[in-house]
Amino acid sequence: MTSNRSLNKTLAKSILALAIGATTAYAQDVEEKESAIIADSENSEAAEVEEVYVTGSRIRRGNFDGATNVEVISRDDMALEGVSGLDDMIDNLAQSTGATQGEQYTNSFTPAASSINFRGLGGNRTLVLLNGYRMPEYPLPFNGQSNFFNTSALPYSAVDRVDVLNNGGSAVYGSDAVAGVVNIFTRKAFDGTEMTVDFATTTEGGGDEQAFEFVTGKTFDKGWLTFAADYRSIDPIYGKDRDWLDSYKDQPRDQPYPDRALLEFNNITGLYMDPGAETCENSGTGYFYAERPGRGFYCGHDGDGDETLQSAQDRYNVYVSGEYELSENLTAFGTVLYNNTEISQDGFRLWWGGDILTADYATDNWQNSYLYLQKIFSPAETGAQSTVYEEEAINFQAGLRGTFAFSDNDYDWDLAVTAGNYDSYNSQIRFKEEKINEYYLGTEDLFGFGIPTGGEGNVYEFLPADVAADLLGTNWQDANSQSAQVTFNISGPTGFTLPGGDVYFAASLEAAYNEYDIELDERTLNQDGQGWFALTGTEGGGDRNRYAGSFEVSMPLTDSMEANVAARFDQYDDASDVGGRLTTQGNYRWDITDWVAVRTSYAQSFRAPDMHYMFKDPSGFYTGAYDYVNCSPDGTTDDECVSESVYSLSSGNPDLKEEEGQNFGFGFVFTPVDDLKISIDYVDIRLTDVVTSESVDALLKDERDCTFNISNRDSGSEFCQSVFAKVERTIDPISGDNAIGVLYTGPVNESDLQYKGVDVSIDYDLHTESLGTFGLKLDYSNTMNWKEREFSGDELIDYRDEMYDARTSGKGTVSWLPNEDFVAAFTVLRTSSILNYAEDGRVDPWYTGNLFMQYNYSDNLNVDMTVNNVTNERPPEDATWTGWPYFYRGIYNAYGRKVSVGVNYAF
Repeated sequence: MTSNRSLNKTLAKSILALAIGATTAYAQDVEEKESAIIADSENSEAAEVEEVYVTGSRIRRGNFDGATNVEVISRDDMALEGVSGLDDMIDNLAQSTGATQGEQYTNSFTPAASSINFRGLGGNRTLVLLNGYRMPEYPLPFNGQSNFFNTSALPYSAVDRVDVLNNGGSAVYGSDAVAGVVNIFTRKAFDGTEMTVDFATTTEGGGDEQAFEFVTGKTFDKGWLTFAADYRSIDPIYGKDRDWLDSYKDQPRDQPYPDRALLEFNNITGLYMDPGAETCENSGTGYFYAERPGRGFYCGHDGDGDETLQSAQDRYNVYVSGEYELSENLTAFGTVLYNNTEISQDGFRLWWGGDILTADYATDNWQNSYLYLQKIFSPAETGAQSTVYEEEAINFQAGLRGTFAFSDNDYDWDLAVTAGNYDSYNSQIRFKEEKINEYYLGTEDLFGFGIPTGGEGNVYEFLPADVAADLLGTNWQDANSQSAQVTFNISGPTGFTLPGGDVYFAASLEAAYNEYDIELDERTLNQDGQGWFALTGTEGGGDRNRYAGSFEVSMPLTDSMEANVAARFDQYDDASDVGGRLTTQGNYRWDITDWVAVRTSYAQSFRAPDMHYMFKDPSGFYTGAYDYVNCSPDGTTDDECVSESVYSLSSGNPDLKEEEGQNFGFGFVFTPVDDLKISIDYVDIRLTDVVTSESVDALLKDERDCTFNISNRDSGSEFCQSVFAKVERTIDPISGDNAIGVLYTGPVNESDLQYKGVDVSIDYDLHTESLGTFGLKLDYSNTMNWKEREFSGDELIDYRDEMYDARTSGKGTVSWLPNEDFVAAFTVLRTSSILNYAEDGRVDPWYTGNLFMQYNYSDNLNVDMTVNNVTNERPPEDATWTGWPYFYRGIYNAYGRKVSVGVNYAF
């Protein structure tokens, strides 16, 4: 959807800039004027050129082309592609090949946020800027581990354009700029008032949206002021809204069976205790009599589709920005962004399970004495089981900019102060561990095995309301992140001249403070039997100070050759072992002919450890693991091991050092004819000392090797003693096995990573006298190699064909502007095949198409329509993916076709 009423009138000019901007260093300033590059065709045929900043550098320049590969995406471009938010726009980028955990993962650590994953390197390795300045990160860590920026928190109504730097930029921007930089520019100098109303729905049901946007602004002699506010309401999409995801019968397995909602499992025979059909019917839960072949009968529930695939959302945003000229050479500027969001999600239903040992243990019927009881609770018994997220984010930017003359040269400077705060609070009802265990298990241990003999509750009976009130409580998590930064920039001529022109420089000084805190209620991490049943979480908190200085030089070697060099030093004052870090980079461009240019770059990168990696308090999680000590005692029979659920406590590691990296780039830019530009860029990213969570599987294999003194391990060595200390074992009361109790893990610097890929972009515009203007834009990214090793000295192994990330990604848009009153565009998105769940094959590529049309009814009124996923394509089938929703949620979605209609009126 779009609220830009002049889209079709400016598209003819935008198409001219599009062919240049998508493949070159399209120059735009933080204080950009919309007509700085191409003058309004109604007033002038000549190009008006200003010196402006280029994303990826702090040096002003007066031309489009440079030595860096920057893609520029305007509001018009987003509208043509059929996107309605920054998160959608970023997901559609060709280099967004990595999986993410968004709202479809209702039981993840961050289901209310959207992250970036360029080239599969993770959301923590792409830097996100607002008008060139940093913002606070999302206060909750991705997957309970690393910090990232939430792209869905920024109001779309405030966005003017987005610049994407497609390689590392640590020498200019510091830590995090490993895979690239996303620089979001807000709307400036808006003159007039606009109101926009958008409505959307999915054709299969659910997901209705209503959006209202108001933008007003005024320009005057000495400045301008712009205000925007918007509200968006989104209804949820449940699995039940999709007929191919609404039942266990949709499972690809040969013999599907419903959830085991009410169950008595015989731990000795491995069979279910038959409750009888009448018992299921009388439970009051709506569950039905069911059978699992080979196991027996139980009370089943068709729970497939109970989860939300799209959250219920209410978002409010306010944006205020302005500038005022204090004097001829001094301007004050400021921007405020505010976001308030409430999100509601439904994950799996509340459940309970536990073992009892009945009095039959001492009788001839002892085979039926050791039972596992399980119950899935209906909302009728517990009330709503939704998780609610309440989030609030605010960001301030203010400062002064100006010019001064020195030795017959003019220099630009700016001093900016930025500050941000992000709060996230979520809550959900949960069972109190000791209360529900006592209700169903009791507390009496008749036989001395540590297994209770049963309580007053019966899993086959409806849970009474007064009992539910006693068993339930509210689990909550409160998280906050803050940031503040002072930045001073200066740029201008050095006084030196080369054959190609004057040599320019830019220098920058920064001082920054970051802080975060995650607090859980007292039950979440309790390990003394007073926690929430089957729930854990992560908490922590810490702060860091950072000081940095950078220097860049742009050298026009000849009329056709340009070189840029930069260096930056960052000093960290925190608990890590980073200390000071110097990074350098160099870029070179040679215009070989009028239509062929070559560009190359080398850059060092680094990434300071995520604060949660350093400051995480002991936080628990459950994971599948193999107990190699028990299942392969001779160390040679791992294939016979069966995965079991184990509990692990992970803590922060303040001794982490920074990840170091190198980025190489080489590319060609071709402009063989007017309005056609082709770019081909090779990207090589190499990282060392990558921070990663210690592998549970590797830890248990080390324990096995140390226990049996195999694989060159000595049980008495310091290494093996440290391994034994990380695996806490306990004696199983029935089997007598030395079972895994708790694993102690944490983040470590241990692996190396290498990415090699190719990006291709093609832009072409065809102008006709009778049919108008046609535009074609193609983007393609191919991961050629993805190599990784876990420990230094190991061989680099190429996992390109063994990953769930996409190996290639592509996007193509065809647009048509027949006249000034109408524009249409169709975009095709392609995601390559990925590894199937069984890891013995691949699923098919996924193609979807978006249609956009806009018609100007008058100078003040226009209407538009967007159809996303026009052909209602489902994710490609994976016959081995037996868990609901039977596809990889990190890559695909089940939204289906969505139709949006918008009306925009300008005063």
